[in-house]
Amino acid sequence: MPVEARIVLGYKNIFGISSSESVVEIIAGISPDTLLLILCKTSNLLFNQKSSNHILSLFASTATKASKEIQQISLVLNQKRENEIFNEKTNSEFFKIVIENYSYLQKRKIEENFIFIESHFFKAYLILNEVVYVSKNEENLFLDIPKEYYAEFGQIILGKKTIQYYSGSDFYFEFLKIKTLLHHYYCNDRDILNEFYKVNSIEYPDIWIFEIFKILTVADGSFWIEENQWMWQYCNEIKINKFFDKSISDTELRLNCLLYHDGKYAILNWTFFLQHLFYKIYYQLFQLYKSKYNQKLTFANYKSSISKLISEKVLFRKVIEKSFNHKGVFIKFDEEKISGFPDCYLRYNNSILLFEFKDNAIGDDFIENDSFEYVRSYIDDRFIQNKKKAKGILQLVNSIDYFNENIEKIDPLLLNKYKQGSLDIYPIIVVSDDMFSQSAIESYITKEFGKIKPQNTKFRNIKDLIMINMSSLIDYFLSCEKTNYVNIIKEYSNKKKKFRPKGLFPNFPSINSIEYPKMPKAESLVDFIREIPISDLSIDEQFEQLKKKKL
Repeated sequence: MPVEARIVLGYKNIFGISSSESVVEIIAGISPDTLLLILCKTSNLLFNQKSSNHILSLFASTATKASKEIQQISLVLNQKRENEIFNEKTNSEFFKIVIENYSYLQKRKIEENFIFIESHFFKAYLILNEVVYVSKNEENLFLDIPKEYYAEFGQIILGKKTIQYYSGSDFYFEFLKIKTLLHHYYCNDRDILNEFYKVNSIEYPDIWIFEIFKILTVADGSFWIEENQWMWQYCNEIKINKFFDKSISDTELRLNCLLYHDGKYAILNWTFFLQHLFYKIYYQLFQLYKSKYNQKLTFANYKSSISKLISEKVLFRKVIEKSFNHKGVFIKFDEEKISGFPDCYLRYNNSILLFEFKDNAIGDDFIENDSFEYVRSYIDDRFIQNKKKAKGILQLVNSIDYFNENIEKIDPLLLNKYKQGSLDIYPIIVVSDDMFSQSAIESYITKEFGKIKPQNTKFRNIKDLIMINMSSLIDYFLSCEKTNYVNIIKEYSNKKKKFRPKGLFPNFPSINSIEYPKMPKAESLVDFIREIPISDLSIDEQFEQLKKKKL
């Protein structure tokens, strides 16, 4: 889901003054295992888009809710829509404190008292929020933003301050990334894929993927795996337990995101776990590819060459086809490398949708730097133009100019039914990272597109820019009763046109606010994965063979 700007509340925001107490001393008395499991549950709730109000209500017992402190927290939390307490950044820092002081906390633990645990946990979280969200340039924060850009960049800077490394990942997106990665090798290099299956003792690939992601549906947030299975070995390698009483970096926390406790594994950060799982598989395939073709090949070069093939040529195209699966839709992808042709041209009746797909990932430097000039140049380099070439909206401008003169060559049947002067153009950027799909960034890029969009074309209308997240498209085609995303695009375009920003931080429109009839995703997911095989055996044949084996 897209990222929204949030105001992270600290101790001073709630009680009027900052606390001088040490977080370690506040939580001393609580079992470190209890704290780690609470933080795991918090991460689970954040991953599932639960609000701070919801998390507070789950964690506060009846006795705790009656206290003046908890009532004050609830009061301030409810004052503004943007207010929050619980967040991944503070959660990660809290993990590090508990892990680095594990033995000390273990020695100081007292008999479990849930009222004590809850009140001290909330207090520590609020104090830690202040530590985590102090800007390196706090006094000048937002002051360097020009008035014309304040509404957007105030939200962008505020929003990214609540995000560490990556925003919340999406289960279905990560699932399909693994599937399409294996599908690429199934279509192009079966020997490498078979070797990957052999090394990991994978007999039924589709069932193996489903087994992996079963852990994401467990009710208590922890899971058990039979010893010597591929996932058991993998999970054993990324246990955080080996860092107890040691200093731990952000990277180490990110790469070792499982807690082993009482014979089960609990996920510290669900986004990190999903992404790490994908890159573990990704890296193993790289090693096999390197061994077969080029021993000097670097992982960076491998990623840049294969990512486009997987993200754009397979997943993006499949997602477009499924999301716009309606009679009368004409789709053409950029197969011929025509200068000015977008990643996808789609036409439905007299509406033409031009897509540019951007598989960008947020870097640590973007998260840490609060300068307006830096943040703006970072976005411009990826969505307008960098030193090498046009990007995003400039590519769409070039596409509009190209189609203005060559529409009959690309879509010869179109002008038999419609005059060019009756056609509407919808320029669209599809992004893979949630951070880039936040509504404030879309508002800024839309403004910049408005400054350069072609004015004297033969088309009836060049609509405002629209930005869509891949996760949103995946969620749509998996859950919509009748898929035709053109209707969503058109309704959202009209909503954006009518929008007038109010206040310092306007509630910019988001395409996810457009409602549509929904149904459970399971059936659509199975249908979709049938279309991207990763084995000579279909998923149904794999289940049948496994069933016979167990008899």
